[in-house]
Amino acid sequence: MASLLFSLLTIAQVHDKYQQQALLLKRVIQLNHYQPRPIDDTFSIMLFDTS
Repeated sequence: MASLLFSLLTIAQVHDKYQQQALLLKRVIQLNHYQPRPIDDTFSIMLFDTS
């Protein structure tokens, strides 16, 4: 019984570690992700301005 409890606690700790890493990765991606420019009239003017 004690070995089963120990196994479950170990698995839970590993799961928590992966969960924390996943949350951190998600946060970093949200903060530093590439933000595309809006495709609007200003963008078109900059794209097609030949002067």
